[in-house]
This record gives sequence, C-alpha cells and structure tokens, in this order.
Amino acid sequence: DIVKGDADGRVYDVELSADGRVYRNAEAVVNENKLLITCSGIEKPVSVRYAWRNTPPRANLKGENGLPLPTFQWDRSE
Repeated sequence: DIVKGDADGRVYDVELSADGRVYRNAEAVVNENKLLITCSGIEKPVSVRYAWRNTPPRANLKGENGLPLPTFQWDRSE
C-alpha cells in the first residue's frame, strides 16, 4: 500500500472546507491507495488539510515505508 491509516483504513485529523476559511472535521478512510474524505454539510469542498493543528492528537496517515506523512493542505484550483 502506498498510504495507510489504522487497521480499518481510517485516517484521523482530516478537515474539509467549503470556502477555504472555515474547516470542519471530516471522516477519512484509505481505500485502494486512495484517501476518501467526506464531511456532512460540505458537498463541494474547496480545501482539505491533514494534521494541520499544532498538536494533532491522532494523526496516523503513513506512507508505504510505514513512516508518518507530513501535514498537508490541498486547495482546489479552478
């Protein structure tokens, strides 16, 4: 696997935003090497971020070598 979450594939400390300013906690799971993210109330996200807080309590996304992945933010460009 290229990316891994916990034993069930869940990934913690993922947030979505509909406007790029206000972020909400999201549900995330690794499925077939893809990170699938959902958040009730956000149908068209414009930004996602992972482990963005100063002390992410349960950041658990790992690469194929088993090492933790760094924090990231991705913004949709149109």
